[in-house]
Amino acid sequence: MIQVPKRIDGEFVEKLLEWASNNKVNDVVIESDSPLWVKRLGVMEQLSERNISQAEVREVLQSFYQQSGPDTLVTGEYIKFPFEVLAKDETSYRYRVTATGVQGERNDRGIEIIFRPFPDEAPTPAQLSLPADFVQAFNSSYGVIYVTGPTGSGKSTSFASVLTERIKNKSERIVTFEDPIEFDLKKIKDRKANVVQSEVPFHLSTYEKATHNLLRRSPDIVFFSEVRGTEVGRELLRIANSGHLVGTTLHANSCEMTLPRFVDMFKHDEKAKVTADIVETTVGILNQRLVKTSDGKNRVGVFSSLIFDESIRDKIYSEVSSDYSKLKSVMSKMISKKGLPFIEDLRDKFRTGLIEINSFEKLTRQFGDERDIQEIRNQAKSHFERGFISEDEMKMYRNK
Repeated sequence: MIQVPKRIDGEFVEKLLEWASNNKVNDVVIESDSPLWVKRLGVMEQLSERNISQAEVREVLQSFYQQSGPDTLVTGEYIKFPFEVLAKDETSYRYRVTATGVQGERNDRGIEIIFRPFPDEAPTPAQLSLPADFVQAFNSSYGVIYVTGPTGSGKSTSFASVLTERIKNKSERIVTFEDPIEFDLKKIKDRKANVVQSEVPFHLSTYEKATHNLLRRSPDIVFFSEVRGTEVGRELLRIANSGHLVGTTLHANSCEMTLPRFVDMFKHDEKAKVTADIVETTVGILNQRLVKTSDGKNRVGVFSSLIFDESIRDKIYSEVSSDYSKLKSVMSKMISKKGLPFIEDLRDKFRTGLIEINSFEKLTRQFGDERDIQEIRNQAKSHFERGFISEDEMKMYRNK
């Protein structure tokens, strides 16, 4: 554990970020009148006994951003910017930084700063255990591919993984719009593709502005790190319909909720047409969550997916063309019949010993049934023998 000094400053925070990058930390949280916190493997941990003062947090923000940073927060705006730490061995650690005004314990002008690390390069699809049919779907020439899930579920990493494979193997032009740029795709070794990345709002003020001259830039693949608003949604579908491959992420809690979430962005009188367009253009959907591994030292992706073909499109459209409100239920049926249901991937990874028993139990309350209680009983002894749970915990799980 890192030692926290009596007063923190920019120099200490750089050391903290270097430590965080080497210790599987997802977020570093510095807040006025609060202890230092980190989120590691999805769990919050308190780093300091004492509270960090308002003056310390102001100083950190000013040293990393600019002197006017705290004054910007007072206006009701938030601040986001990239930050890079160069260690003594010349290793570079990149972070996305977000500063927000918050209610402090002692005043109403508190500051919260969150640092989230950027990996140097994306893992391979095999390292992420991405479903093979999803990886294959990314070889498509046109249409839309969605990667969805809750905040912090690794959506951008999964996209970067399959995109990296394509960049290495195909001579084409790829244009991305990101907030922020998480992976520097130009640094991919031996790449064949021409890659152009723009960050919103640093290079372009909004995603809407990004779409205005997009097709004149002659892309083969377009990646939006997120769809925000109906204008971008319409443009995304138009680009796909004009013969380009489009990728994007959405915040959706399940595979079956992905397309309904997209449709719900639009006004009532547009939803029927948007539903038809989205069914016609969708190539595939991957929904994911990160779940703790059995030893508690890492997290592994658990997936749900549906890859579209003409028969799937025809079936979905025939059932929703007269009533788009059926889209979620129809998608759910198609995933069960033709895709990968989340619960099946969860069960498979638990049976093979990849997933922590407590995490499996919590998720099966939401997605599972009585069969999973029996599976927990069956696996409890194995988890105890491998040192992952105590004897008392084993007895508790076996008596469920």
